[in-house]
Order: sequence, then structure tokens, then C-alpha cells
Amino acid sequence: MLGTAKNLGVIGVGLQYMNYGKIVTTDVYGNINGETKPRDLVINAEIARPINNILYYGLNVKYLSSKYDTYKASALLADFGMSVRDTAIGLTAGMVMKNFGTHFQYYVAGQSEPLPFDLQAGISERLAHTPFLFSLTLHDLTQYDIRYNDPALTPVNTLITDTTQKTKAKSYTVNNILRHCVFGVEVYLGKILRLDAGYNDLRRQELAFSDRPALSGFNFGFQLTLKKWGLSYAYSFYNTTASSNTVSLYLKVDEWIPALKKKS
Repeated sequence: MLGTAKNLGVIGVGLQYMNYGKIVTTDVYGNINGETKPRDLVINAEIARPINNILYYGLNVKYLSSKYDTYKASALLADFGMSVRDTAIGLTAGMVMKNFGTHFQYYVAGQSEPLPFDLQAGISERLAHTPFLFSLTLHDLTQYDIRYNDPALTPVNTLITDTTQKTKAKSYTVNNILRHCVFGVEVYLGKILRLDAGYNDLRRQELAFSDRPALSGFNFGFQLTLKKWGLSYAYSFYNTTASSNTVSLYLKVDEWIPALKKKS
């Protein structure tokens, strides 16, 4: 839920809960010894407001709790970002630090686990006199080489080596750069409807089947924005056997509760 409060800017709260149902547990011999109910929970609160006419900031704080049978973990994380927006030329640029914080509990006591920290930057521009907005997002900026090291693709050493031929090491420069990139385009059809499409190269490189890449890494969706509420839908294609559908419904609290509106 989102709302605008006087002197606070845009504030919001959210709840995400994933329940995986009942799963039968067994021992190493296959004997049933009970059942477990794994689940994940995220509770978050966020605030965003302008610093001046073109500079904005936002902060999202989230509590995470996870339970898988006897394994439990929890953490408090935050996302912080700043952006610059020039409406005169339709240009927006920003940077965000995601998932910095601390653990409260580990799945295995005494065994620390790294947090999924990510530094991202992005830029978008809406072409003048057109309904098109193009965007580029760069992720994992704290690490250059984010290729997955697949042991299956590592050549096996042989007893006999041909030293008469020289092999040139393969360069992955372009491959590495593209894996950091997410490309997007938005099409505005009037004031209430927006169509979206995007491409994530890292997702395609890691999840697509080599013989049937199809639309791996691509996603499509739309957003409907009305006066008091909004609806968005997104379809993400991972590979020919996996995809996801996401539906979001949000309410503009200040439109439902007039007392929260800013006084002019």
C-alpha cells in the first residue's frame, strides 16, 4: 500500500508470504517420519521524497524470515537509492544499494552466510513527442566477472598434450558486459495504460537451454493506473519449461483517506 503523508513524502508498507504447503519428510531409507511446512516471509516499510526539484531519494527497510523444516533464518535488510529526474528532456538516472544489513539467525548456527548485496545504476529517457521510453539498468557493479563457472564446460586434462599448436585464450569481455545489463522499453497508451517489455542477458545466459533458447530472458507486462488504485501484470520467460506470472494490486491510501493528502 502506498500513500502520501504531509512532510514525509510517499510512504508504503508491504507483506510478502510464500507458503509451500505440506511436504512429507523421510529418513535416508525412505521411511516417512513426519511432515514439514516451509515458508518465507518479508515485511517491509518504505519512504520516498524529493530533496529538490530534480533530486529524489528512497529508503526501503525489510525484515526477512525463512523456515525450512528445522532450519530457520532471519535478517534485517535495507535498500537505499537516489535519482535525478529532468522532466524537460524526459531523462532519469539513478543508483541504488540493495540488501545491506545484518543477520539475526542463520540456517546453521555459527555458519555465516553472505547477504545478496547489489549495487545498481540505471538511466532512462522518453523520446520527445513519442510514447516510447527506453531504459538501461546495470546490476552487480561490485563484481566484474559474474559468469557461472560450470565444471561441465571445463576441459579435461589429457595425458598427451600437443605442444606444437598454440591456442588463444577466449575473451569474455563483451559477454561479461552484457551480463550486467537489463534493457527495457515502455509504451504509454494514454494516461492510464502502459505496456512494458524487457531483456535480461544474465537470465538468458544462465537459464536458457542451449538447443532451445526461445524467449529466455525476455519479459512482458502492463500497468493500469487509475485515480484510487492500480493494477500491474508481468510475465517472465526463464526457459521452455519455466516462467512466472506476477500480478500486483496497489491502493493510493491518500485518495481513500483525504486526511492524508498534502495541503496546498
